[in-house]
Amino acid sequence: MGAKYQRTEGICLRRVDYSNTSQVATFVTPDRGCLPFMAKGVKRAPKKGIKTSFDLLCRYELVFNEPRYGTLYNLTKRELIEDFRDIRKSLRAIICAYYAAELMLNFTMEEEPCRELYNLLIEVLRLFGSGEKLGLGALLLEIEVLRHHGSLPVFSICAECQSPVEDRKQAFFSPAHGGALCQHCREKQRAGARGIPAYTPHLVLLDRLAEHRPSRPDRINIDLRQVRSMSRLTRHMIQYVLGKQLKMWDYRLFEGPERLRKRGRH
Repeated sequence: MGAKYQRTEGICLRRVDYSNTSQVATFVTPDRGCLPFMAKGVKRAPKKGIKTSFDLLCRYELVFNEPRYGTLYNLTKRELIEDFRDIRKSLRAIICAYYAAELMLNFTMEEEPCRELYNLLIEVLRLFGSGEKLGLGALLLEIEVLRHHGSLPVFSICAECQSPVEDRKQAFFSPAHGGALCQHCREKQRAGARGIPAYTPHLVLLDRLAEHRPSRPDRINIDLRQVRSMSRLTRHMIQYVLGKQLKMWDYRLFEGPERLRKRGRH
């Protein structure tokens, strides 16, 4: 009985050389989640000088069959759909794109569909390629991965008393309690669970972004300072959920290109 072939599309998040001619590549797919593939002979060029291996953060159509042994899916055919090549023109865009890959690797699982998250990833990678609103694209992905994981915090109401935070003079953000806290409820918590100060308008704006789930991030106009402050809260939640900091945070996504070049020389 012949092998049953399946077809999907995916974005390459990670690749590791397996031999002189093969690679193990991890793709995020809309209908099957994050899948690891064995691509035998993918580096074997038909002619000298022709590159055939996978490129990171490129979108491919994939044909594969289920693994008979182990956990790797056998990739039999792939075809490039979109390469997001403009991302590679900017150091800041590349760093943001690698951060997007790190988010996907940490928040998507095998056989767990993630179509809405996948579609947003495509839009955000296109946004990174334009060189504009890089921080906003990263923020929207942070919100969506938390939603996909089932750990999206509440922003516009107190997680304890459910009172609107916009009616409060001061608010806080506590991952341990699932989101925003008013000052009264914060004072009742243990010292280690009181969270961090949060600017009330930023909590309200985060709630709007989470509720409307914009599919066209290029049409959203938010000041970079606001994005930086809001991302501080979502990353606080991400660190709480994962129990670790993400590696790409060290590259300071909101720094300008000159500062990034100086960091790269050290």
